[in-house]
Amino acid sequence: MIGYCYDTIERARRRAIFEAMEAAKQGRDPERFRRRLLDYLQEGMDPDAFQSLVGSETINFDTCVEMVGKVNNAVEAGELRGITIRFLESYPDHPALLMLRAVSESMSEDCDDSVVLDSLRNLFGAAAAKYSIARAPLDDILRKVATIGATRSATLLPALLLAVEDVSYFSSDRKHEYEALVRQSMTVAPSDTEDVVLVSKFKAALIAAHSAVKAAGYLSRE
Repeated sequence: MIGYCYDTIERARRRAIFEAMEAAKQGRDPERFRRRLLDYLQEGMDPDAFQSLVGSETINFDTCVEMVGKVNNAVEAGELRGITIRFLESYPDHPALLMLRAVSESMSEDCDDSVVLDSLRNLFGAAAAKYSIARAPLDDILRKVATIGATRSATLLPALLLAVEDVSYFSSDRKHEYEALVRQSMTVAPSDTEDVVLVSKFKAALIAAHSAVKAAGYLSRE
């Protein structure tokens, strides 16, 4: 019972508090805050489709792509974000909802880049492991998110790069796939992608330097 409370209820409460804080950030602009609150309260997109999504025994990312395809502007992206937030408060680690959270946030007028990154990091990290998603469907959703980023939301691609880097999604033998994603990102958001690549190289250099110093005996086990 304790395990369930902290694995489900605690995460749900934490998600609700997080989203309340995100909404509060818009408090200086009454109209934006009102819009965000209405997006959360109203039905927005078909709630039955969301219920089917979270109630299914398998994770259906194709349904998510269809939902995103119905978004034509930032206002509709905000509506998609609102209903996704509501469902995430009950299913805080659901991979499909995390995908929709990242995409809808990136397409909204008041986009918070850190939310996009955090959602993608959880999607390809802890959530994928918790729901035991195999590598093939996970690779497929990565390609789908990358395509959405390349065609509809430039914010997505740099965040996707950083997220897969943070969770070590690509092993050394899949380096070519990571490099292909970098090239795709460079065509859409070159400056942001350059920053991500620079951070990645810096992290790798730090790890290599730490290993070399430790191997030389300059660092104790502590």
